[in-house]
Amino acid sequence: MVGEIHTGLLQNSIAVERELSTQLLGLVRGEGVRLSERPILYAVSPERLLGVDCLLPTDSGRRLRGVGTVVSRALITGGQVLQGSSFVTVNRGQMMQRQSWPHYLARPGVVEALGRVRWPELAAGFLVDGNPLDQLDVGTASAAIMDEVQRSPALDRQASIRSARTRLRWVAEYSDDHYAGVEQWGPKQFGIGRNGMRTLQLQAGPGVTVAQLAARCEDLALHEWLLTSLLAVIERSGIGQLDRGEVARRLMPALEHLVHLWMPAARVDTELWDAIDRVSGLGRQWQVSVDRVRALTVDVRPLLERAPRPEPPPKRKRVFISYVREDSEVVDRIAAELRREGIDVWLDRTHLLPGDRWAQVIQEAISDGDFFIACFSAAFASRKQTYMAEELLIAIDQLRKRPYSRRWFLPVLLGDCEVPKIPIGPGDTLRSLHAVDFSLDWHQAKDQLVRAVETSD
Repeated sequence: MVGEIHTGLLQNSIAVERELSTQLLGLVRGEGVRLSERPILYAVSPERLLGVDCLLPTDSGRRLRGVGTVVSRALITGGQVLQGSSFVTVNRGQMMQRQSWPHYLARPGVVEALGRVRWPELAAGFLVDGNPLDQLDVGTASAAIMDEVQRSPALDRQASIRSARTRLRWVAEYSDDHYAGVEQWGPKQFGIGRNGMRTLQLQAGPGVTVAQLAARCEDLALHEWLLTSLLAVIERSGIGQLDRGEVARRLMPALEHLVHLWMPAARVDTELWDAIDRVSGLGRQWQVSVDRVRALTVDVRPLLERAPRPEPPPKRKRVFISYVREDSEVVDRIAAELRREGIDVWLDRTHLLPGDRWAQVIQEAISDGDFFIACFSAAFASRKQTYMAEELLIAIDQLRKRPYSRRWFLPVLLGDCEVPKIPIGPGDTLRSLHAVDFSLDWHQAKDQLVRAVETSD
């Protein structure tokens, strides 16, 4: 069993109420949103299935094909914190060959491995961040469902505090024989890996379902995000550098928006939380941090009246991504990475609405964007006609109108291909622009792309 949970702040200036939570999470037509108002508002979307037919990650590099469906859902806690959660159970396939889709749809949330399965090899492979693009990545589904909620026009996109998304990837090894006679389930290892991804390895005994594990891991991910966000607020407050009034003003949002959400295991049993807390001390660290914030904001109102007005939040950078349909999966993953960094992404599949004059809308989106990202691939090179070619012409026309030294057109390579030699000016072609190659090192390419966007005026 494996899953990944993304957690972040809902992009709205105030906490959303029950009705709006239901609207935001009504992601499956005809299915209801699960709601609970005690001890705090908690809403869970209907579960959605994503069909997958890809390689399964193994730490040995052995190629193992898996076919089935991944379960995804979105959650809102306290009207303020949004989570995207995806999970799946990996089983040995009854047959060593691929079955028809009705076979897999009848087993929701199960991926069948077509070959010999070594569970420790699979568990270690799933916990590695940045696996190749042709391998199962449940985090992509988590990011996608979370982004879908954040794009709702019902949200004002003004977050109450600055905070980053966190990711918790969990794996549970399950075997009736191996774990017979031990605890029902429990943690084996919890840590923070590359790029800040949290990893959790569990053992699961007989009778434990993937839904039960997912709920407990979602609760852990929520509280780990709360602690991370509180520590970030404290770090940015300027303690020891700024006057007490300004420090208090920067700390107050933590008291107003975070502290009341801390209720570990309020909806699930306490086993996992207690076990993790004993090792990591998350609860103790939270309490010490909250006490520190409260001590620094005592009698803060008169001090805040003398504090300077807060600066408006920085404008979010906007990027347009041009691609061909065959590359949709990897492009969605790139878009999710950019959104996690606070960058607005324009994609035709998510922004074009019925009745739009699509050619005009796309032209406006390209010209109004802060950057144009062109995703080149073997699929693009093999196409005789594509809408991406038209978008490139519009973008090149815009590029020629912009300052020569200003980055705007960002070429991206998705595999074994080259940037085409399309003229962009005297002596220059698109190949004159440095490209970032996602097929070599995903994390390095992502960091370079984000840096290109964030460091440009």
